[in-house]
This record gives sequence, structure tokens and C-alpha cells, in this order.
Amino acid sequence: MGRIWRSLSYANIVATLALFLAVGGGGAIAVAATSSSHHASSHPKRGPRGHRGPQGPQGPQGPKGDTGAKGDTGPQGPAGAPGANGTALGYADVNPNGSVGADKNVTVVSHQVGTGIYCLKLTNGAAVNNVVGMVDNAGADPRDAFVSGDTNAGALAQSCPGAQIEMATGEEFTGIFADEAFFVLIN
Repeated sequence: MGRIWRSLSYANIVATLALFLAVGGGGAIAVAATSSSHHASSHPKRGPRGHRGPQGPQGPQGPKGDTGAKGDTGPQGPAGAPGANGTALGYADVNPNGSVGADKNVTVVSHQVGTGIYCLKLTNGAAVNNVVGMVDNAGADPRDAFVSGDTNAGALAQSCPGAQIEMATGEEFTGIFADEAFFVLIN
């Protein structure tokens, strides 16, 4: 023990204390500096806030959200204005027996039952340029029926004299003229 006392000098004591503080005390100081209670209490309290500054620019638009549920149907609106008159000079829905359903300015002048030939005429006296015929699905099967029209009576069967419009209907596969229902549009 005497030997320990003899080697104790001021420099040895200070060096030993520094060693203990560096190893043990440094860790304790580090823990104390990072603890929340020590950290919060180390900053002074903030004073009152000042006036808000100018607003910065708007950021980019975010992604679009989901579509919401469909709302209730609103009440029916008022009726619209009548449309302009069409450009057709005439049209007709012709039955196989030669009677006419819905029409505008068209009449059947003659039809001999079983011939498939219908002679039509515009009631307004206008000059005819084009005739378009279409099989009426309600009265004929479009898969095996045909309809054809002509403004020149001398071209087909010469059955309709003068300025009458000749329409011919029949069976597609056999090529035989037969009475079929059709629509006709005349310009």
C-alpha cells in the first residue's frame, strides 16, 4: 500500500479522473443531452407569432378521385322546337296488296295482285331524280326478297306509263316477281 501512495502524484490523480470522466462520465453526458426532458428544457420558450407572410404558389394538382354515385334523374325538360322539313319529295310504306301505310306525297296508281309490280306517283307533281327502295322486314324476309325502283318506265317491265315510278318486288333466290312489302324514298 505504501507503494501506491508513493506513486500518487498530482498528475496521476488528474489523469485518472480524466480517464473516468471520459469513459463513464462522457456516456452519462451523452444520454442526458439526448433525453427528451433535457432537450425540451434546454430551449427557451418561443415568443408570440408574427403576422403571416404572403402565400406561396399553388402546388401540383393531386390525382383524380373516384366518381361519385349517380344522382337522381331530373324532371323532363320542355318540348323542343319542331325540326325542319326533310328533303325527301315523298316516301311511302307500301303493303304487299298495294295499300299505303305512312306516306308523304306518294300514292299507288296501280298494282295487279301477284305481279310484284307497283306503279307510284308523287302527288305534288315534283320532278323525280332518285328512287330508293328497301324491303319492309315486317312484311317480307329481307334474306330472300328484293325490291327495285325506276323512274324510267321503259327500262324494266314497261308496266307504269308516263311519269310514274315503277317498283318491282319478288323472291331473291328464284328471281320470280311476287308481292312484297317495301319502303320507298323519292328525291
